[in-house]
Amino acid sequence: MSPKNAYVFGMVDLVHQYNDVVACVSDHLHAHVYPEKVGDKRSNNVASLIMKTLGLLGVLKEDNQGGKLTIFFDNCAGQNKNNTVLLLVPYLVECGYFKVVEFIFLIVGHTKNTCDRLFNSLKSIYRLKNIWHFPQLLEVLNHSHTVTIHPTTSSDFYNWRKHLVMYYSELKGKIEQNHIFHCNSIDMSVNAAGDKIIPFKIKEANIEDAKTSNIKNICKKKRSQELPNGTHPEPLSPIHENPYKVVEFYNKWKKVIPEQFRAVACPEPTPEQYAAVKLEAGMRSRVKNLRGTRRLVNCWQWRMRHWTI
Repeated sequence: MSPKNAYVFGMVDLVHQYNDVVACVSDHLHAHVYPEKVGDKRSNNVASLIMKTLGLLGVLKEDNQGGKLTIFFDNCAGQNKNNTVLLLVPYLVECGYFKVVEFIFLIVGHTKNTCDRLFNSLKSIYRLKNIWHFPQLLEVLNHSHTVTIHPTTSSDFYNWRKHLVMYYSELKGKIEQNHIFHCNSIDMSVNAAGDKIIPFKIKEANIEDAKTSNIKNICKKKRSQELPNGTHPEPLSPIHENPYKVVEFYNKWKKVIPEQFRAVACPEPTPEQYAAVKLEAGMRSRVKNLRGTRRLVNCWQWRMRHWTI
């Protein structure tokens, strides 16, 4: 049986600093939890939850530009270290949310940090509980005063990749080997043709002799419109729950789940879900039979060649 997955995306609100004075050190984890039927864990999902978290923290103010935003990430290419997430750096600067934005990726094998520690706090009671359905999972995870659980719905996810590539060039060949991505509003300018110029600074590491791979202008030429313009990315298409899992949970695992949790943990499949499973099972059976026929044909052809020789 394939288990039902729940995804957790977390950001730690660590330090707020104003006029070079540390105003507060919150050391608080904001965790977004959602089941697989709500969303995936790809770059668009990560970018959406980054923007959602910054909005929840109240730092995305169009009428009051912030100072410097620094976000530390795990060095995971599929989810964090990719064009979609990295193009948020110039976007947040150009839209006037921050004067400076810097995304820093920790190297593989880095020591445990605050986010890792708070994720352990997230799971302290989880290890001791039998959890039968998703609402119960949210309740178990949301017990620590250092953690806030934000239930996530499909309406929280947007196609940030499609939105960002309309305005910025992709970082081809400059992602994997580098770890610091930096953009400063002071460096922004406009050329004689009226095109906006936003330099994008990239470094391998935060040391003096580290290699740099700066981009003179991350903006695409001949944009259809400039930022900020009040436009937003379009919502991602909703994900449909795997009918195989729904049917399998209901038919095979309903009896081992306490009766008071069955209606939520393994609801009865709809006629459409039963039909989808039946159709796919028939297709798999035909493919299996076809593969068996091909093996027989290949074996017969080999024998014919062998006998000929």
